[in-house]
Amino acid sequence: MSLRKHHLISKEKIVFTRIITLFLVLIGQGSYSQEIKIYNVNCHIPENEYEVFSDYLRNQVSFFEDYFELPDTFQISAFFVGDDTKKQFVGDDAHGLFSYRFNRISVYKTYRYHEIFKHEFNHWIYSKFSKERERQLSEGIAELFEDSFYHGDTLLFGLDRNKVTAVQKHLNGKINLAIWLGQSNEEFYVFEKTKNYQIAWALMYYLYHQKPFIFKRIVFPNSNSKLDLVKRVESSYAGGISQLQEDLKSYYSDLNFELFERGRHFLQLEQNDSAIMFLRKAIAAHPNHAESHLYLGIALEEIAEVKESAEHFAKAFLMSPRLEKVINLRKAYLAMDRMNYDDCVERLMSQLPFANTDNEKYTVFNSLATAYTLSFRPIQSLKANKRAQKLYPDYYITENNLAHAFLMINEFDSAIIYSSKAIKKSKNLANPYAHRGMAFFKKGKPKKALKDLGKAEELNEMYAFTHLYKGLIYEQTNQLVEAKESFKRVFTSTVQPMAMLIASRKLGQLGTKEEEIVGLYLSKNSDKGKGDLEYLLSEMKNYDRNSNYSENYDLFN
Repeated sequence: MSLRKHHLISKEKIVFTRIITLFLVLIGQGSYSQEIKIYNVNCHIPENEYEVFSDYLRNQVSFFEDYFELPDTFQISAFFVGDDTKKQFVGDDAHGLFSYRFNRISVYKTYRYHEIFKHEFNHWIYSKFSKERERQLSEGIAELFEDSFYHGDTLLFGLDRNKVTAVQKHLNGKINLAIWLGQSNEEFYVFEKTKNYQIAWALMYYLYHQKPFIFKRIVFPNSNSKLDLVKRVESSYAGGISQLQEDLKSYYSDLNFELFERGRHFLQLEQNDSAIMFLRKAIAAHPNHAESHLYLGIALEEIAEVKESAEHFAKAFLMSPRLEKVINLRKAYLAMDRMNYDDCVERLMSQLPFANTDNEKYTVFNSLATAYTLSFRPIQSLKANKRAQKLYPDYYITENNLAHAFLMINEFDSAIIYSSKAIKKSKNLANPYAHRGMAFFKKGKPKKALKDLGKAEELNEMYAFTHLYKGLIYEQTNQLVEAKESFKRVFTSTVQPMAMLIASRKLGQLGTKEEEIVGLYLSKNSDKGKGDLEYLLSEMKNYDRNSNYSENYDLFN
């Protein structure tokens, strides 16, 4: 989850169409040959959406890595096609297709092409695990991911009201779940295809949220298991398939999904007041729905109703133990967002004993490193980054983070080495260029410094540290007008608390009034209210009084 904004996008030109190659440096993999090539064929994908697709891929890969190990190397192609090529790539009556033979995803560019992309990519991942290709499972998880979204760092699966209504009808009808589970792949697609998709989704949603351990045994059985799907379900679910059918019927029949779905929708839009209203109604209609309590807890947390939020998190955990890690990490990230770094570190440290996979351990150590960096504790940040590096030695994000940590403790040669390693693997990421640029300046190489900082700004003009570093260089070379302008740009970039706090102090030293500094922040964050204004002011004053960066690290002076 901590890697949600990091990926590499490179461009190549070929005849007839443009290729965007997304190199997915998957945590848990030492190789850098995993890649997805995205083609536009008689259609146009907006430039800013390649980042969105990269995030989808990373999120789905991260989900599956909790259950099985992906190949060390892979390559797959994704074709987005327009009307003239639809029949050639996906057929007359489909909107997406994954071809095992050609190792290719094809997506018809309709208004739902994002959802279709997630659906088809799921089939590719699942094919790497399941040689049997049991369609009841593969299509069920693919349908889950169609409705997935991230709220902050929390992966959430939405509910489609039309699907729920249809499932209620199917379960109240004549469906026999044992016969349904025993369908061959051909029968699944030929007979009542839409109905099969809906039931597959309902089964996966229920097992994933209510029976996480059974979900794993059924969907990702031990490699030595030779039981077919029917026997796996019969032996895994207490009471067998007949009891599962009754439980499914009960689960979907008395849950007011319309209220829940509206609450989820407003939460996704970050309209927390509306989300809270509908989620409270959903809980009143169905008090034992874990996800309603989880989402309400998140919405309440966002408006600082901490006590009530904690109550709903506790209820969510009691109803679905799978949510414990989600809740704990959510609290840690929220503490980090609010610059309560001690609380964040404490929560992350408490998670370490429960981090069972390398993926989970990496997430905790990487997040610890970030919290330590933001609270001006570079020595601890360096140690946490090194623990993360031991798990995945060649991961470019870790190398970039190490460069930042070495930069903060004035070990400029090491900062240059690790920045250069990250740049070699990720030429389109601004961060390592910015860190290396500052290290070059401290080494007395201003030309190289400005070249790297210029490249960082070209790649991402919203990266706050680029402007902070340029301001520091201008200040130290007595170009005070340019320094002021660079420091001000920190506040109109993507919010980076550490960069903002340093820039605010520097602007104060250069004669800029505190009110103007806050005005810059609020101009970038126009939806922020009076509470945010007062909070930012208090944090600036607090760091001016108590921070130790000016005493121990000459990088910022």
